[in-house]
Amino acid sequence: MRRLPMRPKDFVFIDYGCGKGRALFIAAEHSFKAAIGIEYASDLASIAKRNIELTMGIFQTPIQCLEMDAMDYEPPIDDECFFFLYSPFEGPVLERALDRISLSYERSPRELILCYARQSSKKSPDHKNQIRKNMRFSQIGKTYSPIDIGALPSIEFTLFKAIR
Repeated sequence: MRRLPMRPKDFVFIDYGCGKGRALFIAAEHSFKAAIGIEYASDLASIAKRNIELTMGIFQTPIQCLEMDAMDYEPPIDDECFFFLYSPFEGPVLERALDRISLSYERSPRELILCYARQSSKKSPDHKNQIRKNMRFSQIGKTYSPIDIGALPSIEFTLFKAIR
């Protein structure tokens, strides 16, 4: 979070494929304006919603999980947004989600940052080129791994921002 090129309190955090909601709580700990999770799998969405209920009143950041297809999600048009994709879906689903983000930017230019995270192993697909193909995204700095414990694959983070 210290490497982010923005102040979290000015941004809505949106986690595509939020699973049980862990990243949403990390966003809330860092005082994002709001934290929204998008989860297609109903069992994971139910767990995330229950976890959110169990933490009511702990965070000032409003947290919610939307059980829906990422291809259908419309980002908030009036807010600066930080999109988090940790080893997300791929192919047409990722392309459509990126197109929705791009369209949101075209309708209302504002600061939009996308954080793409993946395990740095040969088994983990790398979607950075698919993100780069969308002409609205430009990479910010280099891909980095904040922690390398050696025994497990480290996690790589790549930041992108929406551009005209």
